[in-house]
Formats: sequence, structure tokens, C-alpha cells
Amino acid sequence: MFKTNIYLLLVFRFLKSTRKGILSFLSLFSIIGIMLGVSALIIVIGIMNGFRGEIEERLLKFTPHIVIIPSVQNLNYDQFLNEIKSFNGVEDVKKYIILKTVVRAQDRMDGIILKAVDKPYSKLKKTVISGNLDIEDGVIIGKGLAQKLNVVDGDSLEIFSLNFVPVKFKVSAIVDAGIYDINENFILTSINNIRRLGVFQITGIEVYLKNPFLVEPIVSKIRKISENFSTYTWIDLNKNLFSALELEKLGMFLVVLLITIVASFNIISTLSILSERKIYDIGILRVFGLKSNDILIVFFLLGMTIGLIGIILGNILGFLISFLITDLKLIKLNPQIYFIDHIPIKLNFKDYSIISIFVFLIVFLFSIIPSIGISKIKILEALKQK
Repeated sequence: MFKTNIYLLLVFRFLKSTRKGILSFLSLFSIIGIMLGVSALIIVIGIMNGFRGEIEERLLKFTPHIVIIPSVQNLNYDQFLNEIKSFNGVEDVKKYIILKTVVRAQDRMDGIILKAVDKPYSKLKKTVISGNLDIEDGVIIGKGLAQKLNVVDGDSLEIFSLNFVPVKFKVSAIVDAGIYDINENFILTSINNIRRLGVFQITGIEVYLKNPFLVEPIVSKIRKISENFSTYTWIDLNKNLFSALELEKLGMFLVVLLITIVASFNIISTLSILSERKIYDIGILRVFGLKSNDILIVFFLLGMTIGLIGIILGNILGFLISFLITDLKLIKLNPQIYFIDHIPIKLNFKDYSIISIFVFLIVFLFSIIPSIGISKIKILEALKQK
């Protein structure tokens, strides 16, 4: 306990001495460098997590958790659907038909993806801008497509059949999916309605789970039922997107981590210059009984103190910037490119902990290296420096 008090007292005294001259600049630069590095890591990881979270949330409003495509026609879908519904964790199962066609309203035309399901989506309620989710008597369209066609809910539009014969449909609702492609090219209706355009085979089956992140066990069960179907998860359907996000996240993390490592080199400079300035004091301390290990601990704690101040300030700064960017939506994006219209930042305690531990290990390394060298200073050599 006595030695601990001596260590802390010496650390405090040496830290005070770094307020002068070049030491003041180096110690302050070390703290600022680490602080900026930590805050940058927090913001970068938060942005990548935020992007992924936002995209997942928006995709899952319209993307089925599992898609089952038949490899042969004229299958007994009802029996297959009932069997899937019995699985624990399955919330809903739908048959769907999907096709590409052309829509016209007044003198405006556009290419669209027309999708039909046997019952409406419950999660669509949160995306409705106007109208109601009646797919039996009408169609649901994205807000971008509604603007291009200049229609509102209650208006009529024409969808062309396979024979290029226009069939009238009423616009039941306009929705904002939060995803550019869906807003611009999406029309949803019922299977009964789509058959007004022609006779179509069922394209596939959509499965919705209570927890979309626990998809693999359900997929394994489905694949055991029949070999007449190909099964894909929502992660499989968006694999390229999520792989790109993970790669970008890793790349950005490594780049900012390297910047933080460079900033941490200043700890070595600070401790080395301080040891030169205080070499006589080190000799006196050795004369009064402090061993080389004690000197090592004192300078190591000094470096760690500088580093920890930077880590704590970096966490605070990172949190504040993340909060301001997310809540005030300070940085706008083009939704045509990035799916969303602003930069989202999403962080949790685990992210803060991992980042802080990484930087702590860097600071530990750059504090212990010069401290070992300082502890090897001979008493006589130190006293000669007076």
C-alpha cells in the first residue's frame, strides 16, 4: 500500500512537470491524438453498424425472411404451407406471384415490378403515407412511383397484361418503404387481382419468422420436407450488400486504428524526453531505495495515465458527436445511392468496450517499451547528469 502511494505521488509529480515546454506539447498532443483516434473509431464503427441496422430494418419490412422457389410446377402448396406453419418460430407464410410489366396513369408510363400475395403484410401499416392496405380492391404503390405517375390514393392507373392490354386498378395506398428501389418501382396487389392480367403460376412461398435472425434452423427443417424447392434466406438474397458493408467496416476500422497507433507513438516521445529531463531525479530515487522495477512501474503508470485520459475523452467526444449526427440528422445522403437519406450511427456498450480495449492495448505497449529502457538507467550515470 505504501509503495502504491509512492507510485501515484511520483506519477502526479512527473505529470505536473510535463506542463512545461516541449513536454507540455507532447503530452497534450498524445492525449489529443488518442482522443481523436478513439472518437473516430467509435464514429466509424457506429456509422457502419447504423447503416447495416437501418438497411436490415427497412429490408425486413418488404423482404421475406425465407423465400422458397419451386423447381417443378403443380405442387400441393396448401399441404406444404401448413407444414411450415407448424414449425416453432414461424409467424406467417404467404404464396406470391411476381412479374415485370408496365404501368400507365394518364399520359405517364413506367416499368414496374408487380407483386401479388394471398394476404396483406401487417408491417406495411407503419409505412403508409395515405390510403389503406386493401390489396383485394386495389394496389399499393411506392411514393416515388406515385410522384412519377402523378397519382394519389383513390386514383386509377392501368397495368398492362402479358398481351399488352391495359387493365384498370385503383390506388388503395401510397407507402414509403425507406428503400429507393421499392419506392420507385414497386406495386403490390392480391393474387386474385393479378389474375385479371392473365393466368400465372405461383412464383414461390414467403416465410416470416418471429425472429428473422434465427433463420438457419427453420431453413434446415424446410429443406428436409421436400427436394422440389430451393430455399433462400433474407441474408442470402442480400449477401453482396452485407458482405460489402462488413468489408468496408473492417477496412475503415483498420485505417483509423493505424492512425490511433501513430498518435500513440507520442507517448514514447513524452516518456523518453521526460526521462532525460528527470534523469538526475531518477538517480536520487534509486539512491533512496527505489529499484529498477519501481522506476519501470512509475513511468509505465505515467504513460498509461496519459493514454487513459485520451481514451476517456475519446469515448465522451465520440458519444457526443454520434448523438448529434444521429438525432439532428446533420449529414444528408442521396437515398438513390445509399438507401437512406441521412447518416445513422448505432453503438452499444460492446462496441465502446471493444474499441477501448483495443486502444488500451496499444497504449499499454507504447507505455511499457520506453519504461523498460528508463528502468535500466544506472545510478551513477543518472547522478552525473546534475
